Amino acid sequence: MIISKLREQIELVSKGNTDPAKFALKNNTRLLFSVIAALVLIASLIGTFFVLKEEKVIDKQVLYSYSVTADSNYNINLVPNELFLEGWLPADSLISLHLLDNLHVNFSANFIGDKEAQISGTYEVKSIVRGIHGSGDKRKIIYERSFPIVGPKPITAGTRNASVKETAFISLSPYNQFAENAKIILDAKPTSEIIIQFSGTFVAETVNGQVKEPFKYELIIPASTDLFTISKPAAYSKTGEQSTTAERVLPKNIKALVSLIFLIILAILIILGLIFLVRPLTSEELYEYSLKEALRKYGSRIAVLSSMPSALSDCKEFIIENLESLVRVADEHKCPIYYVKNEDGLPHDGLLFVLFENHFYRYRFNKNVNKIEG
Repeated sequence: MIISKLREQIELVSKGNTDPAKFALKNNTRLLFSVIAALVLIASLIGTFFVLKEEKVIDKQVLYSYSVTADSNYNINLVPNELFLEGWLPADSLISLHLLDNLHVNFSANFIGDKEAQISGTYEVKSIVRGIHGSGDKRKIIYERSFPIVGPKPITAGTRNASVKETAFISLSPYNQFAENAKIILDAKPTSEIIIQFSGTFVAETVNGQVKEPFKYELIIPASTDLFTISKPAAYSKTGEQSTTAERVLPKNIKALVSLIFLIILAILIILGLIFLVRPLTSEELYEYSLKEALRKYGSRIAVLSSMPSALSDCKEFIIENLESLVRVADEHKCPIYYVKNEDGLPHDGLLFVLFENHFYRYRFNKNVNKIEG
């Protein structure tokens, strides 16, 4: 639409229908402004679409949060012996099964919430004897047997928190004996281990519903008649929450919207101005523009004469088809390009020439050009 309108304006000029009140611009300049304005308009419209488009986000609201921990400490009680007169060893000590009487283990677990709730639950302590073949990724459990030690027992109820404390004296002899019997039954010698497992579940009844959070803490003991160590694992710790989500519509970016509307209006005004307030150069204007552009571009090579040299009529004339060729001739012979100025200071009759002793080269701008170039 814009391009066709510009072409109509050019055709009017070529027919002599010009409006002197309009601003005159070269076709390429008008086309450049039109393309830029059109691109700005399109980009602004697309941007406005995205700014006005409804954008939603999901907001998360935490209703209830809590943490659960489980841990233990233990001593190794020994049978009477002449090596360890105290009768016990601390955790992580190297010990022989022959000297071990029992493990004195203190288990503890805690549930702490950030709001009022009815907290309860159950827990138990049990031993698990396993027979294992291989190690690492190739580790496989051949057999597993559980033996109860404590519970299941209820957890003392609380409101913001609840805790468990349980003490157990655990003899490993029955479990080692079970592992030895398993080797006889299997007629093989798999690796055996004894796991003392303290586990349970906290239940919190909140205003938003029920929370169930299980926990598990394990002491792993090698079932061996040789020396071994019972390594104390790190404390169990976990956090959780009750939450809800709500969809929310983001507010519009008013600053961006105002800027885009401004650009849209500006682009439309530029396009309308190019169509209705700007016209292409007439042939006479383009002729004058071409003369000025040539003087600006090649001014350092051009010399101005007040009148036409009389010797020019006796010289042989060579007509040059374009200005660039005339400049090339002048450069090759290191001589200036001459013109006789008119009352406007421009080349008279659009004539530029390079003068030699008995011949000259000339180029004349075409005053009757109807095709608007550049």
